[in-house]
Amino acid sequence: MRHLFSGLTFIGFMAGFTADFAVASQSPSDSVLLDPPPHSQWGFTLADAKTGKLLEENNGREFMIPASVVKLLTTAFALDKFGESQKFTTVLYRTGKIKNGVLHGDLWIRGGGNPALGSERADSTQHAENVFKIFYQGLQRSGINKVDGNIYGDASLLKFEGPSRGALWEDIGNYYGTVPSGLCFHDNSYTLQLDTGTDRPLVVVSTTPKHIGISSFQITAKNSGALNGDSCFILGAFWNTPRLIVGKCAVGKQPLEIKGSLPDPAWTCARAFEDYLHEQGVVVKGLDVGRSSDPYPPMRHLPADTARLAEHASPPLINIITMVHAFSDNLYAAQLLAMSGGIDALQDWLARQNGEFQHTELSSELRLVDGNGLSLQNQITTEELTVLLSSFAGKPWFPIWRETLIGGATRPFRSTAYAEGLHGKLWVKTGSMNSVSSLAGYIEAKSGRILSFTIIINHFDEHSSALRNTWGPLLRAWADKY
Repeated sequence: MRHLFSGLTFIGFMAGFTADFAVASQSPSDSVLLDPPPHSQWGFTLADAKTGKLLEENNGREFMIPASVVKLLTTAFALDKFGESQKFTTVLYRTGKIKNGVLHGDLWIRGGGNPALGSERADSTQHAENVFKIFYQGLQRSGINKVDGNIYGDASLLKFEGPSRGALWEDIGNYYGTVPSGLCFHDNSYTLQLDTGTDRPLVVVSTTPKHIGISSFQITAKNSGALNGDSCFILGAFWNTPRLIVGKCAVGKQPLEIKGSLPDPAWTCARAFEDYLHEQGVVVKGLDVGRSSDPYPPMRHLPADTARLAEHASPPLINIITMVHAFSDNLYAAQLLAMSGGIDALQDWLARQNGEFQHTELSSELRLVDGNGLSLQNQITTEELTVLLSSFAGKPWFPIWRETLIGGATRPFRSTAYAEGLHGKLWVKTGSMNSVSSLAGYIEAKSGRILSFTIIINHFDEHSSALRNTWGPLLRAWADKY
């Protein structure tokens, strides 16, 4: 595990501290307002976002598991590196020659790292049928009405590394455990429709997309009853083609839909485009391009002798970041980190953000293994995260980035209990997983002062959403006090 500050770097970091950045003492009056559950580990830190001066903290230097508030670091890093208008381009190429309308060669879809390609959640320009229409029009312009070859997906832009360290076995087969790819497709996930009849075994009815590259599903999940909800999980290592469905499924939903992670999104994209061309009357002779059973999907590289037929652009980066914050999308965050250089590049960038916001007792370590907060090996203190949030407030991209947070212009609060009385004054990212609940962002106090803060609670038994109501009194007290 890589340390953020070490050796001479840490000495230089210590030398830049300012006297104004004093350590805030614990504030018992504010601490009791949080009212965390018994036996939990918890902490918070509040700072002036402009000066970085610590104002309140309780257990602010305790390492904790942060969950999805880690995404704040990833999106800020990507925005700082690329700028808000950056787009990621997917290109369709051909090999071979065209004669009498027949392409005597192959088609290649070269991924450019667009996480939203083929996504139904993104704007309509990213929907698979609209992406494929652009590619089809490229074939028409070149006079191609038959392909005497195959269609390949090229995901080689990014090295395939699989799930991050510390990802749970229960996560990696499900949609929220998808991993980055040079050629993403359909959010790198698929949907299973299950027949949940009460008097017969559960069976898979269909999948979306049609080609998912998984040979079979073994189902041991039981009916939970219509009133008990469902807790179905898809188990299987990311490279495995057989999958196991376990847990309990509600019989009241027909069909029941659950989502899993695609083992090879580039292969699925190529097969989906092949189906689209057949629907348009373009015959693709093809070969037997089955999904590899190797531990890693094969890295098919674009041949040297190719011609460009068409290209498709992702949404602007700021739109992708909006989706990361709005949906807490693990894939999009992981994809942005991969495109920005990976976890080491992120930690190097964070080390350079200290600026004037430093003090002598700040921890010398920040331990991150992913960019989306899914790993239980991530560790951070509320003080460190709050200091970093303060450093972002001076960036030229800060105003537009802050508006992508929950409570901003792109996703205003509705009936959120903890935000009561703070609408238009609170910009946050939440985090939740088993025994982890977190909140981080910015609050405008009644004085007009902008404050940065982090709240993290670990190791509790109740549902994480129930803890969110406990944040409100603390947030409103800070707004009134400062």
